[in-house]
Amino acid sequence: MSPAINSGESSDAERIRRLKKLYALSMTLSGDPLEIFRGIAQMIGEIFGVATVCLSEIRGGELQFLSVYENGIVTVNAGTCPLSITPCATVVQSKDLRIYDRAAERFPQASFLRDRNALSYCGFPSLDSEGNVVAVTCLVDPRPHAFSNEDQELLRIFGQRIATEIERQRLLDEARRVEGERRKLYRAIEQSPCAIMITDTDGIIEFVSPKFYEMTGYAPDEIIGHTPAVLKSGMTPEEKYRDLWDCLKSGREWRGEFLNRKKNGELFWARESISPIRDAQGQVMHYLAIEEDNTERQRIEDRLREVQKMQAVGQLAGGIAHDFNNLLMVTVGNLELLAGRIGEDERLRPLADAALRASLRAAESTRKLLAISRRQPLDPEMIDAGGLVTGLVEMLRGTIGETIELKMVIPQGLWHAYADSVQLEAALLNLAINARDAMPQGGTLTIELANVHFDDDESIGRGNGQSGDYLMFAVADTGVGMVPEVAEAKEKEMCYGFTNT
Repeated sequence: MSPAINSGESSDAERIRRLKKLYALSMTLSGDPLEIFRGIAQMIGEIFGVATVCLSEIRGGELQFLSVYENGIVTVNAGTCPLSITPCATVVQSKDLRIYDRAAERFPQASFLRDRNALSYCGFPSLDSEGNVVAVTCLVDPRPHAFSNEDQELLRIFGQRIATEIERQRLLDEARRVEGERRKLYRAIEQSPCAIMITDTDGIIEFVSPKFYEMTGYAPDEIIGHTPAVLKSGMTPEEKYRDLWDCLKSGREWRGEFLNRKKNGELFWARESISPIRDAQGQVMHYLAIEEDNTERQRIEDRLREVQKMQAVGQLAGGIAHDFNNLLMVTVGNLELLAGRIGEDERLRPLADAALRASLRAAESTRKLLAISRRQPLDPEMIDAGGLVTGLVEMLRGTIGETIELKMVIPQGLWHAYADSVQLEAALLNLAINARDAMPQGGTLTIELANVHFDDDESIGRGNGQSGDYLMFAVADTGVGMVPEVAEAKEKEMCYGFTNT
């Protein structure tokens, strides 16, 4: 231990030695803050000749040991201890240097002092730019130790340097945290199923996510610096754009749909949510748009509305057909009575028979309408499938239009089948309509009938449940077809025919 330190005054030689140490501190302490804390602890220990130097950051109610100098060896991140049981708490309260003798006796709960048999203690604070204590450094020794005024001023200089490094460390930690959050946010944007766009207050695009390029087909240099007007299809009313800007200029969020156009000319529905981005003062600096391709959902909704409309039409047709059928029954009954009374009158009998035949045909037509609208119970019977399909030719031709060629493959010797003829006609008509929709530019619709036999394995694989003889109805078209997954699912649902009973 240096005599100059014990006497409380520094000799010229000791002052020069310390100045050299401080010069070395200013020249060598740079880079990683943790390494700087290591160097400061070692330098303080060597300058003041004490056994232990503990440089601790204040974190809540604890001391975090950043670096501990012990008899020439420095350990970093050496653990924690409660602040309240140590003399460092008095340093924090006073925000100034504190010196104690018989330290272990004065603070018996401080195991750090007790384990080192501390007799002398000197602790000094490090204050940040707002005057808060961010660290306490203490010098501990098992022997008496005096600290002169010059020593104390020197320790305060160390305290300022430590505070600077603590603040720098916290800034670095915050920068790392912010960078981590930024990367996490960008990964979320990059992998988002929605397109994300940021514009300035004039609508000039400054950023778009990768999903935007995938959705629209535009490259970055084709969209950055432009406005979203490049996506206009001309099919969205201008009033909607005016409403959008009125909403945004008032500082509110806007939600709605646009019918936009991709770079390749394809139209798509975009569901958008656009909201202002404000600065710390609440001023709108940018606009954030989150966009989702809603084309498929729109198509499904359109189909659903069409189905609902058809259901309503079917219910209406069923109601009318039911009432009409009741009226026809009265007409048929009266015509049969009238025919019985006319007898064989050559002049009136043909008229009565023609009226009766027409009424029966009308009754059959209403029965079909009732079956299609699901208001008529199934009425299976033995049917001539070839004759049934042939009788549908004119109706099918009128349904599919002139651009589609209708082919029939009806071989001789077809078995009869047990089925509801009305339901079978409705099924074939429905398949023809689907085929027509799949061939907007025209094509060929083929209806083929054949006798088939399924053994046990094959019938189970096709979902029929039992082996036997069947009559197959096959409907094929030259349209766009279905994706493999849908085709496979549909194949499992298909009925391949009717048992030959």
